Amino acid sequence: MKSRYLIIFIVLVAALISIAYLLDIEQFLPAFMASVEKTGFAGIMSFIGVFILATILFFPRSVLTFGAGFIFGIGKGILIISFATTVSA
Repeated sequence: MKSRYLIIFIVLVAALISIAYLLDIEQFLPAFMASVEKTGFAGIMSFIGVFILATILFFPRSVLTFGAGFIFGIGKGILIISFATTVSA
């Protein structure tokens, strides 16, 4: 029974790592940050979604954290990042 869960876990981790390498993050993040700035509330929700996805895929979230500060301002950025971090935990 335990070996079944271990195999499922290994397959899921391998799938997440494969997805991470297939995505072109270096081009995606700057374009995403520029689009978030223009879309208002929908941009905030999509930013939170990407932040949660980055947590699941084990990406460093520091770029997103600093980006939130630059795009939304310090106060609003802290609130958004705090909410996204709590939800992603």
